[in-house]
Amino acid sequence: MRKLAMRLPASMRPKAVPYGHIVHLAADGSVIRTWQDPSGDYIDATGGIIHDDYLYVSSLHATELGRKQLK
Repeated sequence: MRKLAMRLPASMRPKAVPYGHIVHLAADGSVIRTWQDPSGDYIDATGGIIHDDYLYVSSLHATELGRKQLK
């Protein structure tokens, strides 16, 4: 399906849906926790850090840090 969709003219291709996703990994590569934003309000996340029960998220295009309370 993907190959077929990519052969369509750009105006007919399915549009990407914005979706935020942060994955917290252990040193061995195993997943510790994930945070997802299906609303797509904060897209292009590039990293995150946990400090004082908040997750702070950086982005390629946002002018401010994202912040989510964890508890």
